[in-house]
Amino acid sequence: MAFQQHGNQEVRNRKILQGLEEKKRQMMNQQQGGGAGPLPGPSHVARPPTDAGNTSASRIHEPIVRYPNQTHQLAISQRQALEHAHSVSPGFYITQDSMYGNLILPVIPRVESE
Repeated sequence: MAFQQHGNQEVRNRKILQGLEEKKRQMMNQQQGGGAGPLPGPSHVARPPTDAGNTSASRIHEPIVRYPNQTHQLAISQRQALEHAHSVSPGFYITQDSMYGNLILPVIPRVESE
């Protein structure tokens, strides 16, 4: 009798796993543009102003164009970089979307002089 209950649990577990795999496949298709609807338009992220004497200043004022799936990938990259930095360094880091491509920045506390 216990064997039969174990078999039923196995069948339920397989059905749950199959359902999860199907949902995963559907989500992957939607992310890759295989979804039923069109992809949402790009989101614009304005860059911060820089020094006017810089020769590349005109380029920097252009907005960064990102599509939603690129933003998701950036978030994954930031999280991985942050976890790696925390695991190999005793310092404290924050995620930052900088115009120089830095995914994380170290936080350096201010120490008041005595």
